[in-house]
Amino acid sequence: MTKRTCLAVLGIAALTLGARAAEEVESAEKRVINAWKNHKALRARMTTVQTAEDLGMTLEAHGTGTFELLRAGGKTCFRAEMQNTAVLRKGDKSRDREQTVTYVCDGEYLYSVGEMAGRKMALKELINPLMSADAEVIFKKFHADSAQFALLPEQSLGGQAVFTFEVTPAQTETTTAPSAVNKTVMTFDQVTGVLLKIVQYEPPRNTVTTTTFTEIELDPSIDPKRFKFVLPDGVQLRDRTNR
Repeated sequence: MTKRTCLAVLGIAALTLGARAAEEVESAEKRVINAWKNHKALRARMTTVQTAEDLGMTLEAHGTGTFELLRAGGKTCFRAEMQNTAVLRKGDKSRDREQTVTYVCDGEYLYSVGEMAGRKMALKELINPLMSADAEVIFKKFHADSAQFALLPEQSLGGQAVFTFEVTPAQTETTTAPSAVNKTVMTFDQVTGVLLKIVQYEPPRNTVTTTTFTEIELDPSIDPKRFKFVLPDGVQLRDRTNR
């Protein structure tokens, strides 16, 4: 077999493996979304961990709380009530912070009210699809951004059969910005389509943010009023939807 023939065979083999991998990703995605479509509501315990390093400083933040989701009328609404703690270290010095945050998404916008050191602040922002924990919404967003998908070998999490996807954004001015996430790893329950874990990597500051959902209750009865934002008295709302 000539060198040219060998290269041709290797090229065909690579294309075949690539096509097969793409089919496996597409099949797993369809299974997740179809399973998730069977559910209209979710309640879970939500845990976040974030670590970062920059200019000799390190940040370690932890958050715990509740997460609720309701799908109705073509919209995904969600609410998260979190208690966060963060430790910033530089050399032998450290500074601690504690904060309570409530996020409310009405399917149109994302609102949040945070309180730290006795001071409250409220924001109105565009919805970050990844915060919704809705498999259909998340995949739709990544496809709209022309992201690249890979199916990782991890098939079990806490004894549950899962699909784990690695998502890499297309190279654009936005995705190459200093604060851009350059890789996302998502783990979904194979049977229910529920998002169990999502990890985001931001290389400039070695930032890794991990969000985990546990103690999951599917299709609980949730009052839709839980997803209507009410601005607390005496708090000014900052609108950041035009940014």
